[in-house]
Amino acid sequence: MFLHELRIPLRHLLKSLSFTIAAVLMLALGIGATTAIFSIVEGVLLRPLPFPHPERLVALFDILQGGNGEAGVTAPDIRAYTRDTHSFEALGGFQPVGYELSGIGEPAQVNAARMSGGVFPALGVAPLMGRFFTQQEDDRYEQVTVVSYTL
Repeated sequence: MFLHELRIPLRHLLKSLSFTIAAVLMLALGIGATTAIFSIVEGVLLRPLPFPHPERLVALFDILQGGNGEAGVTAPDIRAYTRDTHSFEALGGFQPVGYELSGIGEPAQVNAARMSGGVFPALGVAPLMGRFFTQQEDDRYEQVTVVSYTL
């Protein structure tokens, strides 16, 4: 009985083939777009950050009077916040940059960050091998490199 009732709408869809193709394409695009958006939202907003106590992490920005939006916090600001603020367990700053890594073969562009000595303690992470740079090295402006496992 159900198959008999299904044959009539299928026959009408086959009569207007262009409408059927357009409807199927629109459904496919809608389902694909919804899946893509949910994947982005889930990955960025719903999944917790891969650090211990991610709910305790905050980001600080300066808003300039008369400016057109947010500006990054400068290195002297981070030092002043670290010295004068006692509300945070740890405090650090970073600035994303790109570098060229060369050696044997073609040079590669790598993503990196310049950061203060308080970033790793604030994130609560430990190095896989070696050690992180210290706040004393940061205060003396020593150039120390921390290389990720994937690099």
